[in-house]
Amino acid sequence: MITSLVPSSGEAWDGKYLKSLVEKDLAQDLPVETVGADRGYDDHALHYYLEQEKEIHSGILLNDIRTKKKDKNKEVWFALMKTPQYQQARKERFKIERKFGEAKQGHGLGRCRYVGLSRTVRDCWDLAFKRS
Repeated sequence: MITSLVPSSGEAWDGKYLKSLVEKDLAQDLPVETVGADRGYDDHALHYYLEQEKEIHSGILLNDIRTKKKDKNKEVWFALMKTPQYQQARKERFKIERKFGEAKQGHGLGRCRYVGLSRTVRDCWDLAFKRS
């Protein structure tokens, strides 16, 4: 289930928004047990933030470099991949991507008519909710 969304420009690193998204969900008293995200969010600091600081299971998909590197520290990532929460997050990921694809193809969010984030977000809101 998509619980929070932060629109950003295309060149922005996704990971910088994860903490604010998690905080937003926790402020709404949502029962957050696992956070799933695509590889764009994969960063050791974010895994640490979820697991150690917030005591939430990390379902952030791992980049291949984490498991294919040649050092002994990759065992931590293999252990994460074996957890049931990580496996469940992987299985649920396609549902989230499906919703974004539907918004893009079915609701006109594939192209921006305006330059600038605030105007684009307002236009997308109009397309998605006021005209449907």
